[in-house]
Amino acid sequence: MQLSQITTQPPVVSKYGNVTFLLWRGAEFGVVLTGDGRPGPFTGPFSRAEVEDAIAPYARRM
Repeated sequence: MQLSQITTQPPVVSKYGNVTFLLWRGAEFGVVLTGDGRPGPFTGPFSRAEVEDAIAPYARRM
């Protein structure tokens, strides 16, 4: 499954201090947003550029 398909649904959002975790449960994909809104560690066989593009709408809201 492509990352753009996974991220069409909103993620479950958990915040821990200055770190936010976005989790797409059905797809078993998650990404950590650092305090400055950039992606940190993530799961899956995706490139960092793909992840940044796919989560951009959610990262801007945080």
